[in-house]
Amino acid sequence: MAEEIRKQCVAQINDATITLVNYPPIGIEWITRFTKRHSTLQTLYVRQIDSFRVKETTVEAITRWLNTVQEILHQYNIRQKNVYNIDETGFAIGSTQAVCVLIDSRLRSKIQA
Repeated sequence: MAEEIRKQCVAQINDATITLVNYPPIGIEWITRFTKRHSTLQTLYVRQIDSFRVKETTVEAITRWLNTVQEILHQYNIRQKNVYNIDETGFAIGSTQAVCVLIDSRLRSKIQA
């Protein structure tokens, strides 16, 4: 995800005729260096989605949720590029398995309290 965000930022600077900015790919240890620079962040493994949550996911429930999100985006004039798949537990797109996520450790303290 970090690589994709960086590519989008560079795409706003460069165009088809000239390359003003060019970065090498993000290295394998970037997350370690990033979390050292940002002491409030930490990584943790989240468990897979409980089976009862998967069973309760219906087309109607998802449609209702997406319609509500769309109404809020319209109401507050939020642009699509400013929408992220993030919540208080971190972020993971398209995964129901246990994954490593990056979270703000200050939020985790509040959740556990």
